[in-house]
Amino acid sequence: MCFLGAKNTAYFICKTPHSYYNPPHYELHFLEVYENTHVTRLIIIIMIAVIEVGGKQYTVQKGDEITVDRQNTDKKTMTLKPMLVSDAEGKETEIGTPFLEERKVGLKIVDHIKGEKIKVFKMKAKKRYARTRGFRPHQTILKVTSIA
Repeated sequence: MCFLGAKNTAYFICKTPHSYYNPPHYELHFLEVYENTHVTRLIIIIMIAVIEVGGKQYTVQKGDEITVDRQNTDKKTMTLKPMLVSDAEGKETEIGTPFLEERKVGLKIVDHIKGEKIKVFKMKAKKRYARTRGFRPHQTILKVTSIA
């Protein structure tokens, strides 16, 4: 987002990358604007939605890619009804019972992949019984195209 500030300043809000230990957050950056440049007011409302895919819930926003259990569909796009829709600041929130009928989240199937290997180990104490098996789950990568 870009906001015009006082004389010769503009403010930019940027989303930082995230990892497991560092959730995404928004940082405010300042930019000095000189006389020969032109900055227009750009307001982007970031919408966040909670969707349910395969019995699991995911918090998504436009442009996110999520990895879910394999979706057996021939279509390249999916449309789901969200359970909750909110803006990034949490000022406007709509909660469904259980879904919001008038809202839709557009998803695009990016790829079908095999996930990381999962090892399953079974053991019975004092019986000399131990078994190790492993498998790679089939997964689908979905990209959020729209929240309307």
